[in-house]
Amino acid sequence: MRSFVDYFKWENPQVRLFDSVQGRWDSHPQPIRLVPVSTDIDRANPSSAVNADAGLPVACTEFDPSIDSPQEDIAAGSSRGQVSVAILIVEGEAFAFANESYAYEPLLGNPAWKLPMGTYRIIIRVRASNLPDEHQQAFKLEYLSNDFAKFQLQATI
Repeated sequence: MRSFVDYFKWENPQVRLFDSVQGRWDSHPQPIRLVPVSTDIDRANPSSAVNADAGLPVACTEFDPSIDSPQEDIAAGSSRGQVSVAILIVEGEAFAFANESYAYEPLLGNPAWKLPMGTYRIIIRVRASNLPDEHQQAFKLEYLSNDFAKFQLQATI
């Protein structure tokens, strides 16, 4: 199966905010790889160090599109069919989220996919290779504060 996500402002559900985003299956590994860097720790990004004190080489992560697999095999009744659609970062900004978001580390926010505070209609479309039609489901995402507990999708009827 493949998934695609469309983003609309709640009050204007006919106008897509940007092109469809290929869905990121939660069950897939993050599409990043470790890349060795200088033995000096990058002071601007200390989280990039693997563990210089333990004698391991210092490395940072890098988006690797070759790791990205847009397909997911889902058996009937499986819970593997979850798709991530948005991310709220610590700095108080929200973005659409997909595998390509990993190219914008460390915060994972693609500026072209920024979601200003507001309410959104999110459509997730799923296509199975052995079926002629796709299935879609609409969701509501309220981003009205920077409270992580309130940043959740709600299924709509």
